[in-house]
Amino acid sequence: MAGHLRGGRGNAPELSVGRRKHCIGSETLMSRGPGKLQRAIKAVFEAEPENGFLLSELCEHVYRGVNRIEKKHRVAVARAAHKMPWLAQLKRGTLGGELVFYNPASVMAYGMARLKCDQFGRYERHSDPRFGWREPRSEADFRATLMPGGDYHKYIVEGGAWQRFAAANHAKCIGDVATYERLEREQEAAMDEMAEALRTAFAGMPRRPQRPPIVGYRLGIANADGTFEYREFKSRRVANKVAMALDGDTVCYCRIERIYGDLK
Repeated sequence: MAGHLRGGRGNAPELSVGRRKHCIGSETLMSRGPGKLQRAIKAVFEAEPENGFLLSELCEHVYRGVNRIEKKHRVAVARAAHKMPWLAQLKRGTLGGELVFYNPASVMAYGMARLKCDQFGRYERHSDPRFGWREPRSEADFRATLMPGGDYHKYIVEGGAWQRFAAANHAKCIGDVATYERLEREQEAAMDEMAEALRTAFAGMPRRPQRPPIVGYRLGIANADGTFEYREFKSRRVANKVAMALDGDTVCYCRIERIYGDLK
């Protein structure tokens, strides 16, 4: 009898194994490589390897010719940048906490990203209404401070704090666990040394006297007839209510004072 038997009594059924079209379980499909956005981001960092970019700046480089960068552009670029293992990021101290991307293989790029993250760094690109700088700084100004003779050059030289941070982030990105742990230990040792120096410096300073506990509040009232009276209350809220209810025609001045435990 030719052919395959499927479920006959005398013979066991022959199994037909086919190929699945989709990836399930331990199967892994091959990736097509970096997408369009990732290739554009890579080109930006290849053109300026020693720079850190705000997310808004990165969007402007990636979406050239777009009149207005919208939320969908920022989300797409941020998602693509997060998938690039050789990129690291910091968060700005301004409102919104905008991300700053940089290549940790370059200590200069880390320094630029660090300066752009500082809410008091006076970077010209920010939308935080709390800060209005009379003399904002540009990327050229930041780069000058990192060059020899600049205020922040000491942090990016060999053994500097920013150099250790950049090297540790780079080791973390490339998976060099031994180097990352060594740099973390060095950073902790440097922090401990700094803390010990601060403790030594403040050890000789006189301690701030402990303020006695507040036991009540005193409302002083100056009347229009020249007399002065005091009223005591247990809570500041009640004293405020009484002060607000005073007659302005007969009272010319009032003041609320704290009553301390050893001064009553």
